[in-house]
Amino acid sequence: MEGASLQSATPLPNPESDLNPPEEPTENLYLRGYAAWRNHSLTLRSRLLLLVMLPMLMLLGGLLWYAMLSAPAEQARQVDAVGQQLARQLAGTLAEPLKAGDHLSLNLQLAQWQQNPLIIHASVSNPEQRIIAEAGQRPSEEQLPPGKGRFSADINTNDTRLGQLQLSLAAEPWRSTTELLFSGLFQLWLIVLAAALLLAWRLAESQKSLLEALGLWDPEQSRAPGLQRHDEFGVLARRLNQRFGPPEPEPEPQPEPEPVLHTDSQENDELNADDIPVDGLQAIDPPDAKTVAPDQPGPQTTGSEPFDTAQDVSQEAGTPEAAIESATDTAMLCVRIGNQEALRRLSRERLLGLLERYRHHLERACQLYRGEQHTLHDGTAVLLFHAATCNQDELTHALCCGELLRVLAHDLQIEIADTGITLNLQLVLGHGSSPMNQPGLPLEQDETLTAALTQLEHSRNLLLLDAELAASSLLAQRAATRRLASQPEVRCVERLREPWQSALERQINQLYRERRG
Repeated sequence: MEGASLQSATPLPNPESDLNPPEEPTENLYLRGYAAWRNHSLTLRSRLLLLVMLPMLMLLGGLLWYAMLSAPAEQARQVDAVGQQLARQLAGTLAEPLKAGDHLSLNLQLAQWQQNPLIIHASVSNPEQRIIAEAGQRPSEEQLPPGKGRFSADINTNDTRLGQLQLSLAAEPWRSTTELLFSGLFQLWLIVLAAALLLAWRLAESQKSLLEALGLWDPEQSRAPGLQRHDEFGVLARRLNQRFGPPEPEPEPQPEPEPVLHTDSQENDELNADDIPVDGLQAIDPPDAKTVAPDQPGPQTTGSEPFDTAQDVSQEAGTPEAAIESATDTAMLCVRIGNQEALRRLSRERLLGLLERYRHHLERACQLYRGEQHTLHDGTAVLLFHAATCNQDELTHALCCGELLRVLAHDLQIEIADTGITLNLQLVLGHGSSPMNQPGLPLEQDETLTAALTQLEHSRNLLLLDAELAASSLLAQRAATRRLASQPEVRCVERLREPWQSALERQINQLYRERRG
């Protein structure tokens, strides 16, 4: 037992530790520096600065190569061309004095040519190589420009060699021009490098601060930083906020305005942000159904009552036909906002404001003409005008209400005129028996409503109706219609006849005065 306990207490050898012993710290500074460099990771700021400096260093290398190799060769070719030309020109001017043996004129001309900054020394020798005229001091090799530096030309007259000209060019003019050129290029390179490094440093600082803020972000306390950015960091911040961030707080319900006209069983719901789904506008519901009783007083306005104006116009037209005098007849007006795909591009605030203005116009028109408002599941508003509440003139009420909404649609278009989006208000007028007289039958299954919804797709800011209704004498007395080009069986209202057109204009002016007031 004792031997077994000793054997179990003895540690077993580890072959891996024997094959890979731990590295001992070395005293070699080079190895220690290399190990530290391998363990060191570049920061984001260092990487961006390095990415900026690499092309700038390559540009500097190209400038140095041009200054050391290409520029001297090009300059040497220019020096040789200038030297040969000056030597031939000077030899031509010295031929006459040399032929006459006038050494004084030779020295004077050489002295004048030596004043040229490009010439440092000039001399004339006879055919025996004896110098007979000279100007300037003989230059050393350092004072000569690149290339030959020294040039000679024969002085001839009538094919007779009179002597030889020796000409040496100065290096200072060529060197100063080259130095000015490359010093300017180097200064420009330094300015560009400093500007690029500064911009890279600021960019790195902004990205570093954003990444640090994302690293310290607490999803339970606030939204992710950088949501307003339009680059990849903004996309990352929005994805993180969508996945881990807190849900957006629901807006507080606004106080419900006290309605002017209401019933005891129905009330006006306020539009809030929850009524608008993100995936589209099909589920937008206008306010709940609202019925205006005929014995209720309308809103107090300045001057004559708009509804009274419509009532007076209806009375001016005479008694309606016997075909629609029944108290069970109902005129139906379907209203819907078209071009909903384009409206999705609006911001949430502008979309809410547009729908609020649309709801207000719909409610006001319904109040003026004593309509009853209903809402379908797809957001279509259905306004019912019953003969009992419209003094047996429900078709006139619906017709004037549709034309009023068509005019007010231009006011909605002005709200989004700066976006380039065209707003289409779809309007269809129908007439038939009241759906309320068929208990148990949903409103969506009414035959008149089904036919109106089919025609609704073809409306573009036009009030449409079927050909049978347009041919009735009552509607022909109140409006001028024309055939729709794309749908032969559908008519559209061109204009109201007098006095309904004048009454409609007075109502529109009254609404705008109420809005300004």
